[in-house]
Amino acid sequence: MKATGHLMPLILNRENFRLAWLKVRKGKSLSPAVLLFQQNLDKNLEDLRRSLSDGSLKLGQYRSFQIFDPKPRLICAAHLSERVVHHALMNILHDHFDRRLTGMSYACRSGMGTHSALLKAFNFSKNFSFFLKLDVRKYFDSIDHIVLKNQLSRIFKDPVLLAVLYGILDSYNTSPGKGIPIGNLTSQYFANHFLGEIDRLILGKGKVVAGLRYMDDIVIWSNAQDTLTRIFHEVFEKVNNLKLQLKPPIFGKTLDGVPFLGFLVKPFGIYPLRKTRMRFKKKAYSLGKNLQQEILNENSAGASALAMAAHLTLSRSRRFRYHVWQTFLGHEPCQTRR
Repeated sequence: MKATGHLMPLILNRENFRLAWLKVRKGKSLSPAVLLFQQNLDKNLEDLRRSLSDGSLKLGQYRSFQIFDPKPRLICAAHLSERVVHHALMNILHDHFDRRLTGMSYACRSGMGTHSALLKAFNFSKNFSFFLKLDVRKYFDSIDHIVLKNQLSRIFKDPVLLAVLYGILDSYNTSPGKGIPIGNLTSQYFANHFLGEIDRLILGKGKVVAGLRYMDDIVIWSNAQDTLTRIFHEVFEKVNNLKLQLKPPIFGKTLDGVPFLGFLVKPFGIYPLRKTRMRFKKKAYSLGKNLQQEILNENSAGASALAMAAHLTLSRSRRFRYHVWQTFLGHEPCQTRR
């Protein structure tokens, strides 16, 4: 697939910047930063557009904070104006990244996501006897800037656009020349694309194997263990070429269950892993406490409970959820009774 050029005029279009602003503002219209930016909206958008055009845009103004769900992660949120630029870029670049991904990749893509990935994994587990589970060690922190820049130059050939994308990359590092920030819109696209070579390697094996990737979580299925062993060595070499490290691989029988995205996928059902159940209990306890202290009313608590339950609805967890609601809320929210 040839590299694409002449995209900067589309990115710099005023309507594209206005659309980017609407996306950044969505759900945050009362934020002080949003209200301040909106006071001089036209001027601020025009200043951003011009600074992106002439190369004077300041990048890398991050606000860092840590989250602990599902595991400790450092989140780096870009400055509001920089987020507008990220959206302006990806409004236009989205299709160019997406068309280079295969049907094996399910993260951060329209019409896919965790539920679709789990259903696909369930289908593969019914049709194959063995699996190989792979995971990259500290994926976002380990992405090599030079390797990623080389990949980007094979997608885009506009030097101005590449300079902007390289500038976003260079604005953050966890060690010299490595790392992209968790929390950036651009990081989702970079990270999803970075392992595309692995997808093509696996899909090139034909129908003797099946594969799924959710960002850096990779599962490969086959009816022959030796096939999975050979593929592992090929993937290992490819990952080394990308200057990444794999965690110890997990080989197993599909009958015993495939650990994937917080669930155990078996040929006859999907079950939440212990860590997923514990996280659900912790959230339910917090919800019950907020309801008891009248920090939340019944409607707000019900909406939160529905959002929590939605993550588990594909799994065999009805009895577990009922028990948790009874324990921490004293009753099951009516919205979750399915």
